[in-house]
Amino acid sequence: MKRIARARSHVHLPHFDDASSLDFQDALKRTRTEEEVKAVYAEFFGLKYITSDRHDLYTPQVLFEFKFNRNFYNQKELAATIAQTLYYIRRLKFSILQQFDNCIDKPIPPILCFADKNCAVISETVKWKTFYENPDYDWDLAPSTPDPQLVNALTGNPLVKKLHVYHVADSHDTWYNDWQEEN
Repeated sequence: MKRIARARSHVHLPHFDDASSLDFQDALKRTRTEEEVKAVYAEFFGLKYITSDRHDLYTPQVLFEFKFNRNFYNQKELAATIAQTLYYIRRLKFSILQQFDNCIDKPIPPILCFADKNCAVISETVKWKTFYENPDYDWDLAPSTPDPQLVNALTGNPLVKKLHVYHVADSHDTWYNDWQEEN
């Protein structure tokens, strides 16, 4: 976890106390769309974002993939979200984004965050390298409908099983304490 903590230290993090945590949780409870979930996270963490590169929220430190109300405790749903994010990582790695928007090369963020209105999952990008560098998957598909073989390979994979799902909507979960302690 120390590597994650160092990587996150470049992201502006608010001071977490019970009041700010409850404001964040209340704002998430009021969301009705994926875009609203993204806006709540971005505001809370002080992140400015542009969505022109066809992914949810990019910073050089963290690539976020937002959903509205996904069950991240379900391995198949979490695997599908990870697979979608791996398409974006692959685009960054092989500069495929340039063909869409004439954008400058962007570094691959060391951290991935999958989040919805209830839960969040954080992982190191490097752990997924064998997947996003594997040419055997159909990388020409839309990220929102990833290759079923990739989703199946991720489902039940020990890396997916070991991920901690933070229940951000629950003030008794330690998600904000973990962030605070590591930064």
